[in-house]
Amino acid sequence: MDYIEKLRIVHEIYLGGTDCSVAEEEIIEVEKKLDLSVPMPLREFYSVFGACRELLKSFFDIALPNELYHEDNILYFADENQGVCCYGINISTHELVYIDQYIMEPMPEDLEDFLLCLLALQGTEFFPRAGVLNCSALEAERYFTKITKSISTPVFYNMDGLIAYFDEEKIILSARDDATFERFEDDNNLDLEHL
Repeated sequence: MDYIEKLRIVHEIYLGGTDCSVAEEEIIEVEKKLDLSVPMPLREFYSVFGACRELLKSFFDIALPNELYHEDNILYFADENQGVCCYGINISTHELVYIDQYIMEPMPEDLEDFLLCLLALQGTEFFPRAGVLNCSALEAERYFTKITKSISTPVFYNMDGLIAYFDEEKIILSARDDATFERFEDDNNLDLEHL
């Protein structure tokens, strides 16, 4: 399964038939304004989620295409919601970069995986309720399919309508509605904690 297919799975689970795409022409205009090429993973991300302001502005503040900017060879695309840190892409190397008031350092994560992780985090704030399943990332694979390759925080999906990420011996779940949580609990004889 390639990256764009993974983005479409997350879109279907979170947003159903709602079109949140940004046209290729809009990305080209942004590139002209910035005088650079938007890296392909970010371009594909915007082709699926670029117009979903509410989702992009929930847990993190993920830049809409026209909010992208660059400075000192870094293309900035996401801020932590309290302004503690931000994330960018090194324009020369296409490496993911973490920035706070003290440091700027490359991150080992793959950009595609990191964007999928941001989507999973966004869901926990975007939807009215999130759930917690106490288990290891390995155990989670009994219930979910892993969609990230290399990231230290694995992201999972379940075609019954759940997106999840692993955080310190817990799986944090988000879904479009309460019925999805209830069906998942009933089908798997589980008892989720709710955030």
